Amino acid sequence: MNRLTIVAISCLVGGGLLGWTGSRLIGAEHEEHAEEHGKEKIAGPENGHDDHKDEAREGEKHEDEEPAGHDEHGDAGHDDEHGGESAEPGVIADSMLAPAGIALDSVRPATLAQVVALPGRIRNDPSRVFVATARFPGVLRSFGLKAGAKVKTGDLVARIESDATLEPYEIRAPRAGTVLHTEATEGQVVASGQILAEIADLGSVLAELKVGSGDYARLRVGQPVTVTMHGDEAGKRSTVTALLPQVDPATQMRTAQAKLDNSRGVYGDGLFVQGLVETGRFAAALTVPLASVQTSKGKTVVYVREGERFEERLVTTGKKDVERIEVLSGLKRGERVAAIGSFVVKADLGKSEAEHAH
Repeated sequence: MNRLTIVAISCLVGGGLLGWTGSRLIGAEHEEHAEEHGKEKIAGPENGHDDHKDEAREGEKHEDEEPAGHDEHGDAGHDDEHGGESAEPGVIADSMLAPAGIALDSVRPATLAQVVALPGRIRNDPSRVFVATARFPGVLRSFGLKAGAKVKTGDLVARIESDATLEPYEIRAPRAGTVLHTEATEGQVVASGQILAEIADLGSVLAELKVGSGDYARLRVGQPVTVTMHGDEAGKRSTVTALLPQVDPATQMRTAQAKLDNSRGVYGDGLFVQGLVETGRFAAALTVPLASVQTSKGKTVVYVREGERFEERLVTTGKKDVERIEVLSGLKRGERVAAIGSFVVKADLGKSEAEHAH
């Protein structure tokens, strides 16, 4: 049925021109819709707007992006969780050296002191120890000293009622010091010359160092000595003040003495110390600070800095003094090494090895 036939039928059914016009408009509308639908079908393949292909491409795109997203939330995210720490062992930025307590030094020549290491103990200086004694027999009427108490020059030590006169007399401190111990109590009867208390000026003490027969001949009064104790590796500088000739029958050793300033009360009677007596000096071609040398897996190592990375280097060491040590092999002049805080570098490298082991 053609268009004219449709129009004629519509006129007959509608009964007039109005019906015919309405049918024509409806037909035209359907025709335009059909034409547009046909164009969409034709335009799809020609212009590449295939829905199924677009979805496939989107899937490929997401698959390509997945590894990048994995890295972002994987290794990078792991670093962020640990404060941005470098994944590479031994890499420490220059800006982080000081906060980590690491100081650098160079491999260089130096004149080292030849030293003799001697064990010893701290003793109170006998010339600075005094005792409070009763001059006459009597009754101790006043006595308030206690061990550890501080006294000043002229302070009252004791008041004793004399048996001969029944009059009290006083005993006063001839100098300032610390009460080491007491040997009397208030109210007791004391004899003439009886010790009541021992008091010492502890502002200066002696380091008594034990010397074997082989080293004794190398020592001289006035030689520099550095006295160290546990936790005080820098030590206290002094000089040998006396060489005692007496030989200890039990150890066959003699004694060298050095006076030490003790104004801060660091040293106590009986404290174990070590004395490093300087007996001469020599020139060493290559040296590093003592603090640079560490032991790793039973071997002597230092940590050499290359850029912002530390590498562990095996070394052979020689003589040393209280500050630096001779390097016989393993390093070159001018190389930079970790000095103070080298143990921090060692720990960083050791931690990385432990993580790799797991």
